[in-house]
Amino acid sequence: MRRTCVTVLASRGSIGLTLILAILFAIPHVRAWNLSTASYSSKSVSVNGEATFVYGLIMSVDGTKMYFGGYTNGYVYQYNLSTAWDISTATYANKRLLVTGQTSAPLDVGISHDGLTFYVQAGSMIYQYGLSSAWDLSSATYANKSYSTSAQESLDCHHFIDSSGTRLFVVGSGQKKVFQYTLSSAWDISTASYDGKNKAVSTQAGLPYELSFKTDGTKMYVSDFNTNRIYQYTLSSAWDVSTATYDTVYFSFGSQETYPTGLHFRENGANFYVMGRSNTPDKVFQYAMTDAFAPAVSSLSPADNATGVSLTENLVITFDENTRAGTGTLTIKKTLDDSTVETITVSGALLSGNGTTQLTFNPNTSLAEYTGYYVVWSTNAFKDTSGNNTVAQTSTTYWNFTTADLTAPVVSAIASSTSSTGATITWSTNESGSSLIQYGTTSALGSTTAETDTSTRVKAHSVSLTSLPACSTYFYRPISKDVSSNAGIGSLSTFMTTGCTNSAAVNTQTGSSVNTTGGSLTMTRGGQVPLSPCQLLPVPIRSRCKSRSSTKTR
Repeated sequence: MRRTCVTVLASRGSIGLTLILAILFAIPHVRAWNLSTASYSSKSVSVNGEATFVYGLIMSVDGTKMYFGGYTNGYVYQYNLSTAWDISTATYANKRLLVTGQTSAPLDVGISHDGLTFYVQAGSMIYQYGLSSAWDLSSATYANKSYSTSAQESLDCHHFIDSSGTRLFVVGSGQKKVFQYTLSSAWDISTASYDGKNKAVSTQAGLPYELSFKTDGTKMYVSDFNTNRIYQYTLSSAWDVSTATYDTVYFSFGSQETYPTGLHFRENGANFYVMGRSNTPDKVFQYAMTDAFAPAVSSLSPADNATGVSLTENLVITFDENTRAGTGTLTIKKTLDDSTVETITVSGALLSGNGTTQLTFNPNTSLAEYTGYYVVWSTNAFKDTSGNNTVAQTSTTYWNFTTADLTAPVVSAIASSTSSTGATITWSTNESGSSLIQYGTTSALGSTTAETDTSTRVKAHSVSLTSLPACSTYFYRPISKDVSSNAGIGSLSTFMTTGCTNSAAVNTQTGSSVNTTGGSLTMTRGGQVPLSPCQLLPVPIRSRCKSRSSTKTR
């Protein structure tokens, strides 16, 4: 039996056309892509009306067009589907492309994501064509670009291009491996080069013939001509075929087709299609992969174990697929005593984003500051578009957070003890905090000690000031900061260092002022005659002064 190369350049690339992006995002999100859930949809279409020995299969991103090659006549054909992705509605569009200038036996076809670049496989050669009208095969002309994979694989091969149009994958029955290439210019097949990466699939597929990938590059599917099965692999690093491992999952299509020549997966993984030649006439069969998985949480906001959370924070749950409210509840509880703060009916008015991947709840209750909380939800609280319900989340440690501390420590019991060269300031706070002192010889202060007690914060504080002059008055203010940097500020206070003498001398009258504490004060003028207290007064009132302790001396 003659078996030659078959290539599908599946169009999984990114494009800039608004129309195509709209089509892609309009496709319902189905978390399928699991062959263990696959089944025959009892839908098929005959494709023998235009050609026999059909090879290769590719469909447009919106599921309304299908393309395949005719091995015996050198043509590639276009079909239209009146109902997107329903293969039973496919009919010939009376559009075809003659490729005998490059090959008389087209074995595989592909089309780019924007419908403007077309590919034809023959042997190990891939030829590239340009379409002047997107998705219209009759508008295609050869672009004088090609690439050969014969250095790695040339027998029974199949090709696939990733979502960026920069990675090409090849599988064949000669080496029984999947090879990986890089296109330095996206979707330009002439710029391909081998990456030196491959994955052996011979343990599963004795005659590997077809190849496809999940649109995010984390799943790979290889069909086997011998067993009429499709085998499923997981790539731990997206689009890196060297990281692929077999999932121990496969699907057998042998009841419908035993001579497979084409394979195509729908953009969202809900369907796949197998073309073959074992039936008369040749047919394309449709299969479905159901979503058998409940939505999984991708992220939470506030994040688990978050601190400093706002007292009016919304609760946001992001899932890995479109999710809607079910019939359950979501409950906020206090960590300290498990008391219920608020129970929210998930289908009520407090929910926004219903039916998307991100559900947001706006609680009615404002939370208390610097308090630990956790969130739980009941059975059937959330479900996906296939009706798969999430399991109840009842763990007290799954979603925890602590609200912000907004209140500063209260400073009290401020006291000072002094020496001739310094002072020790003590104070208390109602919560643990750091310690520092602002101080100076005026009420403007101006100096600040280093902040202490930051590693282990305290409620009883003590800070020493050193190298101060004797008999000096200082203003000071204690400050303590809690772990949230809220600063408690004490009242402005004063202290006076010790070391004052019992007498003092004044050597000038002009602009002088003297304070004494205890003892007596004796003043002289020019070091000759002691001055009485009245003589120290301003001249206008000096004559009215009567000394009670001494007689004026002139």
